[in-house]
Amino acid sequence: MTEININNFKQKFPDIKKNIEAAKFIGIDLEFSALNPFTNYTPSLFDNPKERYIKLRKNVENTIPVQIGLTAFKFDADRNSFEGSAYTFYVKPGLFSHINRYFLFETSAIEFLALHNFDFNKFFYTGIPYISKIQEEGLLRKLKNDDVYETNMNFCSNMQPILDKVLKEANEWYEEAKIGEILPLNDLTNRYVRDIEFKFFFHKYIRRNFGDVMVHLNEEQLLTLKKVATQEIAQMNGYNDLNEEILDSLLGFTKVYKLLVSLKKPIIAHNALMDILILITNFEGNLPSRYEDFKKLTMELFPIVFDTKHIYYEMRSKIPENKQPSNSDLKTLFHYFRDGVGRHIAMLSPGIEVEGDKVAIGKFHDAGWDSFCAGYIFIRLAYLEIHGKHPLGKVFMPTEYLRGMFQYKNCLNVIRASINYVNLNGADPACKRPPLYVIEACGSRKLDYMELTTALSAFGSIEVKPISWRNNKALVAVDNYSSAKAMIREFKKSERFKVHQYSSMRHSPVVRAAIWGSVTLSGITLLLLMRIVTNR
Repeated sequence: MTEININNFKQKFPDIKKNIEAAKFIGIDLEFSALNPFTNYTPSLFDNPKERYIKLRKNVENTIPVQIGLTAFKFDADRNSFEGSAYTFYVKPGLFSHINRYFLFETSAIEFLALHNFDFNKFFYTGIPYISKIQEEGLLRKLKNDDVYETNMNFCSNMQPILDKVLKEANEWYEEAKIGEILPLNDLTNRYVRDIEFKFFFHKYIRRNFGDVMVHLNEEQLLTLKKVATQEIAQMNGYNDLNEEILDSLLGFTKVYKLLVSLKKPIIAHNALMDILILITNFEGNLPSRYEDFKKLTMELFPIVFDTKHIYYEMRSKIPENKQPSNSDLKTLFHYFRDGVGRHIAMLSPGIEVEGDKVAIGKFHDAGWDSFCAGYIFIRLAYLEIHGKHPLGKVFMPTEYLRGMFQYKNCLNVIRASINYVNLNGADPACKRPPLYVIEACGSRKLDYMELTTALSAFGSIEVKPISWRNNKALVAVDNYSSAKAMIREFKKSERFKVHQYSSMRHSPVVRAAIWGSVTLSGITLLLLMRIVTNR
């Protein structure tokens, strides 16, 4: 486990790149600023895939990642062991002229992060900047056209007094300074090092006012002005504008994202849909408005994605019922396969180790650790899937694990919807949820929704939606068949409620109105024909 922030990103990037390039697959995980910030777009059991995508697209529109975890899994055939190089990146949106986005922090998300000891100071003070593809293209165009001015600078009014003060000091020093002499600006060092925009405009300001003065950091990494010979300035290629350095600094974590996209390594995540949506929103730009275009774009960027939550649901029946884990969340599955019954279901499965700093190991909701856990669960599930088809003790290569899980590729789990998962490769699956039910108040009374929801709460995850203008009927969606059976069994005894399976012909106001409209129109047509015949 290695923590990466703005202070060590440049130094660590070559190793990160090397490990990603050598990896057989990549585990990912994101911690983010909001989950469902808009109440009008709250996910529902009634959602079909397109409806859910519209809701998620709106919810992630201004949601940012605050921490990104990546684990590069390599394989040692001699030891039959996987090793994960795990990284936790603190990231935040880059700030520069013409780039100043806003984002949402949801109170519940803040509380969740705080509950799991997320370090907000690291996010705000040492987060690695990133910009999207659209932002990069726009800024590159402006830099090439020299269309970036101090007047476009963020906090311009705050910066001007600082620049004026430096100019006054520099003018006094410059009059007496000889070639090679320096003027320390120690009080600006911290801002110069950390603020990309300040660095860019400070250079431009000094170069515009002093043709033979160079801005640099001395051996102690303190900011100085140095008077130099004119020819020395001329020899410094690109010194005057710093375009490449500024763009490189702003890209920050975007360089890691671009590496993942270019290499097309298989991506492993647990409950991957939100992670993918947030990555695309923040590093490409706005998500497509059409659901089908989202699928197409995702496959262009990440052609192989495995969602361990979906895989576990699909493979659960292969595990004896009395040996199944109590839950399907990341933490439960990881401990199940590492320390629990799951470790012994498929004997002789490969070793799986994590390298790096041991401090963050075992800290769930640290994105780096969670990305390792997702990969760990994938390997155990893959071994469980393929080992029985081969001789006992066979050492499987990573390609065999991936090939054995082909049927689960690009299927991402969906929480609380009309379907269990979306298929990025093609048509989504048929609904496996229980059918919808209609609950009706007995007699002529109206439904008491408080009473109804209290009664339904005993049956797990259930949602209620009124469907009658008289307020005597409600549509009910149930998460699973066992809950549905229990609900029907209990409500058949009730003297206050009646329950039926939903039928659009019987219960949909729209369909019923259309049918009655057709009947009325047919009646009128028949009456007119009869009058015509009679008149003849």
